[in-house]
Amino acid sequence: MNAGLSHPRRSVAICVAAIALGAGLLLWGIAGLDADGNGPVLRSAAVAIGLLMCIVFPFFLLNFLWAVRLTEAMKRGEGVIARWTVPPQTLEEFRTLEAERKKAGKGNDWKVPRRIPPAGLKVIFSKDAVMIGETFFGLAKGGLARFTGVAMVPDNPLAIAFGMAMTTGRMTSSGTGRLITHHSELRIPLARGASAEASKVLAHYTAVTRGETIARPGFWTLRIRIGLWGAGLGAVSAALGLALIALKVELGDAPLVMAVAGMMVGLGGLLLAGIAWMIRRGERADRS
Repeated sequence: MNAGLSHPRRSVAICVAAIALGAGLLLWGIAGLDADGNGPVLRSAAVAIGLLMCIVFPFFLLNFLWAVRLTEAMKRGEGVIARWTVPPQTLEEFRTLEAERKKAGKGNDWKVPRRIPPAGLKVIFSKDAVMIGETFFGLAKGGLARFTGVAMVPDNPLAIAFGMAMTTGRMTSSGTGRLITHHSELRIPLARGASAEASKVLAHYTAVTRGETIARPGFWTLRIRIGLWGAGLGAVSAALGLALIALKVELGDAPLVMAVAGMMVGLGGLLLAGIAWMIRRGERADRS
């Protein structure tokens, strides 16, 4: 199930705070500022935690910054293919239908807000995403989180439904990992009188599903670059840690943590770049 992303600016602020905290722990740990005589132990723990935070959270920060940039552009009308406003009464009718569907075992990735906006609910579609009120959903054809199809829900009020899939990893009892794909549905209410706008959405995302068009041609290329940059930074961290170990520099477990963390981040970056490259190649093959 994909719950979408609400208030990406808040997520950006959290990531920035986490990076600042990680940098503080890293510097504090290296300096060995401990008045209780437990410098080596606490210093190593601070360096380990701070280094991991400084390596991991920048990746999340880049993702949330992308979401902020995209949502702000959508609000300005850039790249928008369709938009409408669902009146409060129509939204209440949709809420009633959703309650019946939920009882029948048909959940919705988007939840109707408890408080109906007096001015109605704004729905904005771009070529690769949708904003429902303040909640953002990416609509990519490939990747770990993706949409698998689009259709109209013939009910009153009408709705547009996207089949959604999310692939995650899970450890088995034997200690091995395997990928599991969770399927769900994203249903979005349609304002009465917005049938022309809905037709644009259906036509565009049907074409994306069939491989007749690529919604965001540069998206996976950027992910390849991010993965390669991550792999490079991880390699530098690993090399520096191994060099400190070889030189027998007295920094507790910090060099070992740098080496291990660098290797993990480097492998993660290569994995991201590899997955993005395969998805991009698949999209191009669909069009040929």
